[in-house]
Amino acid sequence: MTAITADREYSREYRASAPDYWSVSFGLRMLGDRWSMLIVRELLTGEAGFNALSRSLAECSRTLLSNRLKHLQYHGIIEQDVGTGPHGSRLYRLTQVGKGLQATLEALGGWSKNWYAPYENDVRSGLKTLVGQMGRSLVPEKLPKATFRIEFEFKEKSRVHHAHIMTSRGRTVSHLGQPNDSADLLVHVEPSMLHDLWWGIKNCETARQRGDIGFTGIDTYSDEFSSWFNAPAPAPEF
Repeated sequence: MTAITADREYSREYRASAPDYWSVSFGLRMLGDRWSMLIVRELLTGEAGFNALSRSLAECSRTLLSNRLKHLQYHGIIEQDVGTGPHGSRLYRLTQVGKGLQATLEALGGWSKNWYAPYENDVRSGLKTLVGQMGRSLVPEKLPKATFRIEFEFKEKSRVHHAHIMTSRGRTVSHLGQPNDSADLLVHVEPSMLHDLWWGIKNCETARQRGDIGFTGIDTYSDEFSSWFNAPAPAPEF
């Protein structure tokens, strides 16, 4: 038997015996496009309407987003409630099947973080998504006043990025932008640290003590910061 023939025989045996070999192919047929797993990532923070998803996934056209939502719903990964959102709009949420993808997404994110340095556009895209998730989970009733602006200052290597979450009259807007002197609370943190705090990988109070996150503003604001948000699942400890 030649080496090539032996390799082919081993490959056939592996495909026949490996329990997950064909499962990977099946899963990728359902979720291997660019947007499906990103939609799942967004909905892991909680149910969301079409417009909120479109804002978070700004590079995805509304037509394509609609098609991917139908695809995910057809396969039982998401479901929708008609008329439960603002002005009777639809809200999408993960089914138990969809929630089962959380560990997969976390593993993929960890692999990407460990082996590939983010490019500038990826950093900004990631920040926009993260701040958007936090903005959607903000509870205006818990804020010190009706109109409130939170500014984030992110230092990534030699670059500095700024993002804002502002709420007024119950309406919350989040976006990347320039520094703003009108912020009620300024949060100094690296992107990866805020990500880990948000997902409960690290604890906010411990991060403060170590200097991994800092605040500029009224002391009570920084003390209450973590309580202003509905936590994603699994609930973060911050």
